[in-house]
Amino acid sequence: MLHRNPDHQATLVIRRGSENAWQVTGQPVASFGYSCSGPGTVQDEGVWARWDWDGRSLTVRNDRFGFLPIYYCEFPNGFAVSTSAIDLLNAGADSTLDDAAVAVFLRLGYYVGNDTPFRAIKLLPPGTELKWSGSRPQLTSHAPAIPQTVSTLTREQAVREYGERFQTVVESMLPERGERMCVPLSAGRDSRHILYALVRAGHNPAMVVTARSAPPRPSTDAEVAAQITAALGLNHTIIEQSDDRFADELEKDLLTSFCADEHAQMVPVARWLNEQNFAASWDGIAGDIFSCGVYNDTRMLDQFRNRQFAELSSWLLDSEGYLPHSLTKDAYDRWNRGIAVHRLSQELEQYADLPNPAAPFFFYNRVRRELALCPYGMLNRKTQILAPYLSHSVFDLLINLPFEFFKGRLFHSEAIDQFYTELPKFEYVSTPVGTVPERRSRIWRFARRLGSFAMTGPPQQSCVQRQFLLPRLAKAMIQRSYGTEVPVLFSRLLVMLHLEQSVRTMGRM
Repeated sequence: MLHRNPDHQATLVIRRGSENAWQVTGQPVASFGYSCSGPGTVQDEGVWARWDWDGRSLTVRNDRFGFLPIYYCEFPNGFAVSTSAIDLLNAGADSTLDDAAVAVFLRLGYYVGNDTPFRAIKLLPPGTELKWSGSRPQLTSHAPAIPQTVSTLTREQAVREYGERFQTVVESMLPERGERMCVPLSAGRDSRHILYALVRAGHNPAMVVTARSAPPRPSTDAEVAAQITAALGLNHTIIEQSDDRFADELEKDLLTSFCADEHAQMVPVARWLNEQNFAASWDGIAGDIFSCGVYNDTRMLDQFRNRQFAELSSWLLDSEGYLPHSLTKDAYDRWNRGIAVHRLSQELEQYADLPNPAAPFFFYNRVRRELALCPYGMLNRKTQILAPYLSHSVFDLLINLPFEFFKGRLFHSEAIDQFYTELPKFEYVSTPVGTVPERRSRIWRFARRLGSFAMTGPPQQSCVQRQFLLPRLAKAMIQRSYGTEVPVLFSRLLVMLHLEQSVRTMGRM
């Protein structure tokens, strides 16, 4: 049974006022996300967070995996907690940047652990209870440890068990009959598995939705999703990309608290969801991380097992590329590669002794810290987002399967095809960035707006080299193939420009 919590966004600020009394602004009690109960579930299973201020002490708590972001910070005279780091800045949180965290972001595209761009603001760790009553906050973990033993199931048994558990989980999360729900559908496995489980349960969604891919990626998702929904007789909507990618990037930054370089292409979907008033939408987050082995790599596994964290960090962070030239010398020295390697090595070390360390590392970092910001930062403004792959029974089954089960990336395909034999078979397509050109009008709009944005404010206060960026934006307006790539090439620079200008607007720089 699905239990939906009432709140989507909230902030609570507590400060010591005159006569030593607490002054409170915002919501003293808030509850976010959902939980579910039924066969195969455990108490408090779901994606949720809550806080409660009783006038003397504050308690903040979240679910086992912590995919719903809750940010907190201390003030000299109080404490604050929010679903938005931006709201904490507006409430007066110190905006000093966390240099090691930013150094990682510039090379990886996301933050690791519980870092944010700001030294004073942290993310609530997974499965944690935070208590504060006027002194330092006390954090206690209540999440079960990741299993350190390898599963004894055969591969055939694991495939069959996965199919059975997933169906049970989806049925335990179904909204009430008559409540409208939608399912985003791509050409891959995760969303199709959800859709087929719903059809098997006799609970067809009111709408299936697919976002048209942003160039240079081809629109394979829309094409395959249209074929699947036609075969099933389901309603299908394709959301087109907007004409102003730059505006979408800025909106994405605010919704994700400057913690992601991706997801601008999902802003049109977020707007559409807000208009439709669905009770719930489903999301395939974390499906590929365990059941498709997308991050499994023998070199990575060897470096984990040999505890070569600096070498592994350097490999994951990739080459410096544009960074030495696109950042000012002061910014590049401040956010240098050495501190990025050191910070990432600290995070990698936490997973080294697990049976398949790459999967949980990317689950708690890449998936939780960046991918989760789309469903639980952007799409959940008015709609409850359900994530069946975050079921404890599914996680516990897949987390300690042997690395070798996922070679060839066929494990998830087999689980779907063997369990839903009565449903249509279509090829699973994982489309890399392609060669579809962007419209020139969109390229010119993006380049002009980014150039104007980069020229705002004194150059000595900017982290970006204008003499690097502006000629390349001019090139983008002339050379269409290069212009198509520009929003991705400079996505992290745009996040940093937007971040520094936002902080400057608040009078903190």
